[in-house]
Amino acid sequence: MANPTLEISEALKSAAIYSLETLAFTEINPKPESILEKPEKEYLGTRISMGTMGNLNLVLSRQLLFDIVEVLLNPPDGDVDSETMNDTLNEILNIIAGRFLESIFKNQSDFALGLPEIHLNVAEWNQLPMRCILAADAGYELAVGIGPDTNE
Repeated sequence: MANPTLEISEALKSAAIYSLETLAFTEINPKPESILEKPEKEYLGTRISMGTMGNLNLVLSRQLLFDIVEVLLNPPDGDVDSETMNDTLNEILNIIAGRFLESIFKNQSDFALGLPEIHLNVAEWNQLPMRCILAADAGYELAVGIGPDTNE
């Protein structure tokens, strides 16, 4: 019998890698570490409810997010405000969540996502029961994980 936890973990990792490589035009690779140790100010986090599957959490290096915004929006003079950064982070999470749920349910079920919610508690990510850290070419980290819905 297949290991459902491993299948979910691999689906999550694949969804994040594919989504970020497509958006950032950079190679994304898994890292063996499972804890984010850098200062929280270097990251921005967001979460989205996936119903009974819990919350999908994304934590992204601010510099990687800035690079993605530059590629996607080409802001004049490199001027990017915090609202644009937050909106882009939430959209990345939506894309990852949709791809992840499609790979799990294989069009066998309708699913609904909640609204993404920016949060600054990056340390909370280290407590998620299922998580992985990925790295972009420049060494910038991103982290995805699934945990219980704490908004109830």
